[in-house]
Order: sequence, then C-alpha cells, then structure tokens
Amino acid sequence: MYRPIQIPHVLSKEYAKYVFHREMEIELPNLRGFAIYAFEAYSKTKEPILLTETILMQGTIDIGFDLDNRWIGFGGIKRTDYEFNWSFPFRNFGIRLKPGAFHQLTGIPASSIIDDFIPLAKIDEKFDEEAFFQLSFEEAKLFLMNYMEELCRHKIPDQYTTLFDDLADDPPTDTGELYDRVGLSSRQCQRVFAKHYGFSPKMVLTILRFQKCLDLLINAEVRTNDMIGELDYYDQAHFTNDFKRALGLTPRELIELYR
Repeated sequence: MYRPIQIPHVLSKEYAKYVFHREMEIELPNLRGFAIYAFEAYSKTKEPILLTETILMQGTIDIGFDLDNRWIGFGGIKRTDYEFNWSFPFRNFGIRLKPGAFHQLTGIPASSIIDDFIPLAKIDEKFDEEAFFQLSFEEAKLFLMNYMEELCRHKIPDQYTTLFDDLADDPPTDTGELYDRVGLSSRQCQRVFAKHYGFSPKMVLTILRFQKCLDLLINAEVRTNDMIGELDYYDQAHFTNDFKRALGLTPRELIELYR
C-alpha cells in the first residue's frame, strides 16, 4: 500500500517544539478506499510566530481546513516545498487522499489544482462556509470526515486511484516499464496521468521511487548501497543526486538527522 512519508519534525527542528501533529487511520468504510489517512496539527502557542517547514512531494491532493485562518478546501504540491510557512496560531485537520482520488471524486482534472488551492465552496455550491466556521474543532473534524464519506458513497476506487498502491512496493525501473504496467502508450499515459494526478509519468515514477527510498531508509534501516540495487539505480551518484533533488538532503545527511 502507498503511504507517503512526511518528516517535518526532522527537517524543521522547531516543528515538534511548537506544533502538535498526529496521523489517524481512516475508519469510515466508503472513505477508506479513497483516503490514505487523516491528520491533524495545531499550534502549541498562540504567539504570532512564523514557522518554515519542508513539505515532501508525495503525489497526493488533500482536503483540509484551518479554523483559525478560516480556509477549507483541496490542495496539493508538485515538488518538495522547502519554504512552506505556517502562520500561528492555527488548528488544522486534513484527509490525505490517494493519488487519483480527487479527480475520480470531483471530475476536476488534477492538473488544475496541483500547486494550487481550491476552496470547497467553489466546488460545492451547497456548502455553507459561514456555518462551518462556527463549529468547534472536534465538530469540524467530524463534519469533514462525514462529508467525504458521503462523497465516496456508491463509488469504487478505479484503476488510477489504486495505481500507486499497486506500484508502491515494486516501483517500475523506468517510464517504459511504467507504460507497460498500466497498458498505455507514452502519449496516452502523458494525457491520462495529467488528468488523474497532475504529474507526468516520469514525475510519478520519481515520487514512487523517492518514497520507497524514504521508507527503506527510515523504517527498514537498509544501507544505501543495498537500495541502489533494489531500486535499479545505475550507481551511487545517480541514487544520491535523485534523492537530493527530491528532498534537498543526501541519504547520509538524512540518516545523520535521525540518529
């Protein structure tokens, strides 16, 4: 299963000091097929500080809200954002949707939202934004979970919503193999991936391999030399450059931060 890793508590030393953050498993049966997990984060201080965080590329589009800064909607990023700013204070809750789920659930091309934000009120004319921001944090969390559960009702995840799950454990070695595994030509794949993910096939492959590297480094304690063969990199330099381009750190630098 595809479960992208975010590590702000490592990349931003002040994050754990000033922010409470946790991830939660999805229990609602309809939503479970379209979401990876839910997450909440809120500031531990009401002081108006500015915290800069690194958000790793992961291919997902989230739906979330911030009660203090009064926004609710869908958003995603195309590449790692090294200067994502949190404005304090905040109370944030979100649902990390599977890559491909946003397009299947809304019919809106993912390419129109990646590196952007769409307020929920622009997608759903019936959504009462003013009433929502009168809710408590716990009430707002419950509302969003139930709202998405209803949006997923009577829907079955299609092949593009499940694709990252299918490829996560054994990412293709190159785009040619990716085209073969999805059964599309290069041109078809470019068009379909832009609609469902907002990414090119090459970028999808980069995300899958990068997240696999993170998982092996952090959870399995695999040596970098072993990963080069496991993920079919040409050599150490190719692996290190690819990793640093995605994260801003080399694998060795990341391991040192975890020690």
